[in-house]
Amino acid sequence: MSARLIPLGVNGLSPSPNMNRQTMSFLLLLKNQAIVLDAGTGLIRLLQPNIQKLLKPYKRLDIVLSHYHPDHTDGLTSLIQNKGEQIIRLWVPTPPLVDNGSVQAIEQLYKKPRFNVELRNFPNRIEINTYNSDKLIVGSVVIKLRRQQHGGGSVGMRISKYLAYCPDTSADKQTVAFVAGVSCLIHEAWVREGEERADELKNHTSWDQLADISAKTNIKKIMPVHFHPLWKDSDLLKLKKCIAKQAPSVEVIIPKEGEIYRI
Repeated sequence: MSARLIPLGVNGLSPSPNMNRQTMSFLLLLKNQAIVLDAGTGLIRLLQPNIQKLLKPYKRLDIVLSHYHPDHTDGLTSLIQNKGEQIIRLWVPTPPLVDNGSVQAIEQLYKKPRFNVELRNFPNRIEINTYNSDKLIVGSVVIKLRRQQHGGGSVGMRISKYLAYCPDTSADKQTVAFVAGVSCLIHEAWVREGEERADELKNHTSWDQLADISAKTNIKKIMPVHFHPLWKDSDLLKLKKCIAKQAPSVEVIIPKEGEIYRI
């Protein structure tokens, strides 16, 4: 049985209202599990009627954060308006997967003066849990985990044969082995061709580097994400061509938010 992947937000840093792009969040629907990877502003799309309909059969929604940067966490505020019936279980990373992190760290973002309602007091029942090893079991799903090279650390994730998720990371040779054989790889592509500065490449991946990763592993599909908010459709087309040139056997998908992709 195929899985369904719905990109909710594909930008880094901030949303792009004129291009209808939010920040990082992805909904994965398996037979018995609904899992959200990261909680950027794209999480607001969970309130859309079409997404609510997709979620209705699931009793629980698991949200797994890769790290604590705002473009991966700011969407949690939208859960205060969520009228769904699911129990929401939030998973947050702690050392050694990231340098700093705890239940208290995420709760601190939802206290006065930053926010008027504590996360635990949102209308839905929200359970907050931590994870810190190379494996996380979410219901019947095993998620393999690894620390990535990013300021403060970030977590790369692999969900069975379906999906690998590598947000906010410099290009890493170990990624090739980690993602090998998955149907779809979601990987950041923050550094645009011709703008490869050393300071950026310490924390992020360039288009050429992602093309090289795509060519060296036997993935079927690559979904580049973490777009700069000022990039236009023409920039994303150039990104697609850059990857396709080096990895012609890999299907390159420029994700559209709210679309359903079978993987």
